[in-house]
Amino acid sequence: MEVMGVMDEDNQDMKSHKDLKVWQESMILVK
Repeated sequence: MEVMGVMDEDNQDMKSHKDLKVWQESMILVK
């Protein structure tokens, strides 16, 4: 599963940061 945050360069920082946090939390829940 890849984090999509490359489409909008302007929103990349905010979107990738939020998605990264959610992704990390999801990984913790899975483990």
